[in-house]
Amino acid sequence: MINSVTSTNKYRKASYITLIDEIMFEYCYPRLDANVTKGLNHLLKSPFSIHPKTGRVSVPISSDSLAYFDPCKEGVVPILSELCQQVEQIPKQTEDLENGGKSNSKQKDYNQTALKPFIDVFARFVQRVQTNKQDETLAKSDLNTMLSGEI
Repeated sequence: MINSVTSTNKYRKASYITLIDEIMFEYCYPRLDANVTKGLNHLLKSPFSIHPKTGRVSVPISSDSLAYFDPCKEGVVPILSELCQQVEQIPKQTEDLENGGKSNSKQKDYNQTALKPFIDVFARFVQRVQTNKQDETLAKSDLNTMLSGEI
């Protein structure tokens, strides 16, 4: 029914082409409560965002850790104030190294905080997405080459 209505020239010109997508989005996608939708800094908006009331950091986790991950348990999810304290300790550690200690490499600040394991999870995810995208692009390129007869 909707396809027949949107296929006519009258509706196509009136920009009703996206009608099906809009209806699907409205009724098929998960609904979020009003507070999630209003706030730009809500946890569901992006990884590593800070919850405005608790100060907890929204962290990505691997699917392997879903069974035992408890964000309410003490020390499982980083809290902004704890991260600030950890970052403040980094210059002291660097000074101590310069005054007699040895260091083989310079670490980025986040690698010396409680965020490191979660950043590693996110980096692995991004790497897999990039690899999949490259594979997809390569497959399309190979298919186009085969179809055009340039082999």
